[in-house]
Amino acid sequence: MTQKTCPVPQNLKFVFTIVKRDVGEAVAAFYRSHAISYNFISPGYGAAGLEIRDYLGFSETEKDIVISVCTEEELAKVLPAVVEEFDLEKPDSGILFSIPVAGISGPRALLYVTGYEEEVQENSNDGEKKESGDE
Repeated sequence: MTQKTCPVPQNLKFVFTIVKRDVGEAVAAFYRSHAISYNFISPGYGAAGLEIRDYLGFSETEKDIVISVCTEEELAKVLPAVVEEFDLEKPDSGILFSIPVAGISGPRALLYVTGYEEEVQENSNDGEKKESGDE
């Protein structure tokens, strides 16, 4: 049995993508197709006044908030593509911003948010055959 260790990614980012309601799943699928595997979708409701919403270009108050975790390098690669794919430069189409992750407590949490745990499970299932009686 070979021991696998998780490489500690540097410069992790939380990426917040706020889009129209029901577009969040498409954004998460887009990120997954670009190897960003941790995506959380939450409904969002605007609470800002009309003046602020007009300034930001939001007409509807119901949104999907997609929270993703990726490295700075992954974000640099996917950022132009996601802006183009979902027309985020157009008013009222959405907004994307990121903040640095200061730390993640525990190695299991780190494995989970970086997608490494899924990769290890997929690789360990390749070529594995269950013997009779194993359940």
